[in-house]
Amino acid sequence: MSKRAVIVARVSTEGQGQRGFSITTQLEAMRAYCAAAGLIVAHELQDVISGTKPLRDRPGGAAMIRLIEAGEVEAVVFYAVDRVTRDEDAIELATLRRDVRRAGIELHYASEGGKADLSALGGIIDNVRATLAAEERKKIIERSIRGRRGKAQSGRWVGQGDTPFGYRRAGTGKDSRLEIDEREAETIRLIFALYVGADPRGPMPIRAMTEWMTAQGIPTPQRGNFAPIKHNGRAWHTRSIGLILSRSLYAGMMAYGDMRVPMPELRIIDDAT
Repeated sequence: MSKRAVIVARVSTEGQGQRGFSITTQLEAMRAYCAAAGLIVAHELQDVISGTKPLRDRPGGAAMIRLIEAGEVEAVVFYAVDRVTRDEDAIELATLRRDVRRAGIELHYASEGGKADLSALGGIIDNVRATLAAEERKKIIERSIRGRRGKAQSGRWVGQGDTPFGYRRAGTGKDSRLEIDEREAETIRLIFALYVGADPRGPMPIRAMTEWMTAQGIPTPQRGNFAPIKHNGRAWHTRSIGLILSRSLYAGMMAYGDMRVPMPELRIIDDAT
């Protein structure tokens, strides 16, 4: 008799899909694995959440545990050991193995050897796999950080997230760079002028500035953390202005981690301001 299985897919971020670890990729591989192994897929669960988060604190992980405790499945299937957890001490993995063993059901890894050995020796093997996966992740992160720091040191824009308000992005991929958007830059200069009193209407506190700029119909940022929290998209917010006033890039200094890299071509305000 075929056993009912719950398959669990996890990615830390949606961006992982670009490296072949997407939710869809995992689910398709696990469905194919179950068909070949004679398992019936009774439930499909997924999490877009860091593997450092305990299983019980993940929506998909919590649902999986409920299914195990209710006796509704005879097998649990993950794509790989490192999709279970990013806990370097493998405590989460050991806990999962214990819960599965106590429930008298099976644990499978679709891309890594199939059915797990739930004995003590099998636990050692799983721990080794999890440790190797953790070390590989560290190396990937370190390479990524080195690459970004090198890019920053060379004076190029370290493109992360949305383009900052006041700029537009030119070029693509590794060669992308920022250029000043003069229309938005005028708004940046106005905000600083109002705040420090360089404008006849200033100095103006941030809250008063949000009300004045909204009343004047000055276009608001529409992307990233600078975007206002308002349904009509035309009202300024204190958070947006606070972020603008705190960004050193407007004075021609890019901040990346503990680095400060001069980028005079991106200066919008002067040093005195």
